[in-house]
Amino acid sequence: MKKLLALGLAAVMGLSLIGCAGGAPQASGSTPAAAQPVTIHFFNAIIENVDWYESVIERFEAEHPDIKVEMEFQKDYDAALKVKFQTGDVPEIINGGSSQIYIDQGRFLDLSDMTGWWDRLVPGIKEVCTDYKTGKQFFITTNTSSFGLLYNKDIYSALGLAPAETYEEFAANLLAIRQQQPDVAPLYVGSKDAWMLGQMMDVWGYSPIRQASGNVQTKKAMIENDQAILGLAAPGSAPELFANAILDLRDQDLFNSDFLTATYDNALDAFANGKTANLMQGLWAVSLIQEKNPAFTNIGFAPLPALVPGGQPVMLNAPDVKYFIGAESAHPEEAKVFLEYLFSPELQKEFTELRQCPSAFKDVDADWGPMKNDVEAALQNSLIVDWSDSPIGFAPDDIGRMIQDLYSGKYATGAEFAAEYAAAFEKCWTATYQ
Repeated sequence: MKKLLALGLAAVMGLSLIGCAGGAPQASGSTPAAAQPVTIHFFNAIIENVDWYESVIERFEAEHPDIKVEMEFQKDYDAALKVKFQTGDVPEIINGGSSQIYIDQGRFLDLSDMTGWWDRLVPGIKEVCTDYKTGKQFFITTNTSSFGLLYNKDIYSALGLAPAETYEEFAANLLAIRQQQPDVAPLYVGSKDAWMLGQMMDVWGYSPIRQASGNVQTKKAMIENDQAILGLAAPGSAPELFANAILDLRDQDLFNSDFLTATYDNALDAFANGKTANLMQGLWAVSLIQEKNPAFTNIGFAPLPALVPGGQPVMLNAPDVKYFIGAESAHPEEAKVFLEYLFSPELQKEFTELRQCPSAFKDVDADWGPMKNDVEAALQNSLIVDWSDSPIGFAPDDIGRMIQDLYSGKYATGAEFAAEYAAAFEKCWTATYQ
């Protein structure tokens, strides 16, 4: 089994990738070409579980010698996927997020007739996987996950703190940590991996829009560039409120000192080893945190504080892992065989417990993590949001780089940042949809 573990878009541009359109490579020798295994390509966006997928592929190939699976990971997933579609290097299986534009372009196979998969899902999940324009399903999710505040319960208990509901309470909690435990970073962000900042913007930064208009209308407004709902450049806009919060926390020295150079892995390591009290991150990170320090189990989960006075605390609860099949790929039927294997209850139990996120399948019984009670409580008292659908070129990495500039001082005020943010969104939306 060959694994391609690339770490950036440069690898996509600079290496000769294996194309899908030509079918399986033919080996020299006397063996007839028809006897050669079919090769399918698995483009994976989930860094945390590369090793597990590798193990599954090895098991699958042992049971299906007629199908080989080549997995590729790209750090800058959105940009790499765009290149693949532009060059015709279309993978059979695509695991990650998507832009509505790819569905509109017919890039993904219609999976609506895979009734054996849909019948296994818990109530409501099929609707989550349904395209709002066509009523069809172009991806399936195996797990749901939450993004919010991971916090160290031991530190909170020692300082007499409780998770905050408002921004003011949140800043006060962080300041108490800074003052009473100066060796602990109140809030750690590995912003060298810019997508971490992009995720914060998506969940926390857009929450005022979702508070006012709801998830469906917000997602529709993102796709249709409805500024009457988004108001990205308006006074007091969501990007301005988010930027003001970042500047305020920076000026009070409430982030980690290596904010601009720290990575995602640095953030997980700091949290696992008591060097920070808080991460804005998803449940998918918990398994990696506990790998770094198996003794650290007293992890709490809470929604993020409301950015708007009178607003609700906010958390994401959305499809965690999505699987698409490339409509223009060479071997879609073999891709279905692999996914059928991957979706077995036994393997999904493994994955759910590794990823520590609830399974979307009714027949998967898994003990998915120590924060189960915290998550269930948060779901009862929060503004629940989904990921947005930003235009191509305005993905989490792109947004994160703008927030890096904000932190570095490029924008003196939140209003300046919001104006630039709105202009970048408009430019990317026009390039994507016009």
